[in-house]
Amino acid sequence: MLAGASAPVHAQETVTQSPRPFQGIFGGSGTPDASLRHSFDLTASVTEAYDDNLLEDFGGAVSPSSLVQESGFYTGLGAGVSYAWNGKRVQVGANAGTYGRYYQDAAEYIGVNQYMGIGFAANFARRTRIFANQSLSYSPAYFYGLFPDAPVSTGTVVGTGDPLGGSNVFVYDTAVSLSHGISRRADLEALVHVRRSDFDSDSTLTQDLTSYEVGGRYRYNWTREATIRVGYFYRKGGYGYSVAGVQRDVVVHDIDAGIDYRRALSVSRRTTLEFSAGPAIVNAPIEGSLDSKLTYRVRANVALNHSAGRTWKSSVFYTRGIGFTEGFPRPVYSDAVNASVDGFFSRRVDFHANAGFAVGEEGLSAASKEFHAYSAAARARMALGRMWAIVGEYQFYKHDLTDILLTSTELPNRMNRNTASIGLTFWFPLAKR
Repeated sequence: MLAGASAPVHAQETVTQSPRPFQGIFGGSGTPDASLRHSFDLTASVTEAYDDNLLEDFGGAVSPSSLVQESGFYTGLGAGVSYAWNGKRVQVGANAGTYGRYYQDAAEYIGVNQYMGIGFAANFARRTRIFANQSLSYSPAYFYGLFPDAPVSTGTVVGTGDPLGGSNVFVYDTAVSLSHGISRRADLEALVHVRRSDFDSDSTLTQDLTSYEVGGRYRYNWTREATIRVGYFYRKGGYGYSVAGVQRDVVVHDIDAGIDYRRALSVSRRTTLEFSAGPAIVNAPIEGSLDSKLTYRVRANVALNHSAGRTWKSSVFYTRGIGFTEGFPRPVYSDAVNASVDGFFSRRVDFHANAGFAVGEEGLSAASKEFHAYSAAARARMALGRMWAIVGEYQFYKHDLTDILLTSTELPNRMNRNTASIGLTFWFPLAKR
């Protein structure tokens, strides 16, 4: 479903390689083989799905503005390529692909997601590391960043998800970080994150969104299991406010203070806990005026990761803070949770499930409007051979934005969606070494 965070997920590299990764029969699943220097893969899928959409607004049912909002059967077609290169000092990852739906009754094909992403991580010195990732997506989806997720890694694509609206949006996402160890126990990290969303709509009500984030943090390894961190991040979101021709942006000052705690429970199990909290100082424009008003909020981030054996991994992410979310006319202050589990029942069958919710308010004044959003998904995949597998999936999504004036007339204020699909997925290793 959707990925991102209501409070910022600061750009950083995450490495989760195992020296002896578990390999399922289907080559397109499981953890990539860390022993490979480089790999170049092609994947494809074909599924039959039923989409049950309930669109409601103030006065009852809403007419769908696109086929992706209608209930009915469709055929899903997807293809993608991925590349990974692992050197001693440099790692590179890249992804590109497309996914579309063919509606038999209307005899019409709709491209739902087109995306590409490329990133690299490099050690330039013994204690200096740089990470950069760039992605571009084009799809009729909204609310990127409403649900929290893990930090991006090399080649991660930001801005794809299940379509909610009729008009498409370009999402450009750039993340760069530089870390340097100043001693055996301490290091400094600088971060830059830029996201631009351009809506493909002729409506004068539609607002594009540009958000910036820059900052840094200091980390000190207090013990083998605990790391203390302190940082500051400056964020700005441009929502299209203007008074007398002057652009009015929302500025957020985040104080990041917390502890990263990692504790091995046994030889085969590991749990990691990361926690940070602090104040958020917001300088938001007063609508219809050139003046601004300071608002104070509390922000918090919690990440809990657990792995069992060689196959099962679970995680829970919680965020509380101020976020810039596409489709909303103003910043949102919300509590959001996203939980996921991945693993293998056997070498032939793998499983993934995730669930999330976000509750909060749009705007930062006494007249702020409340909203609720929920999502869940479950997927099981059974290998029929090394290069193909049968896959079944269920997705659920619901939101209630009754009191909010969204920036697109093609997005209903209340939506309830259930989707079930079954099909085949294929994996073609083009090169590996």
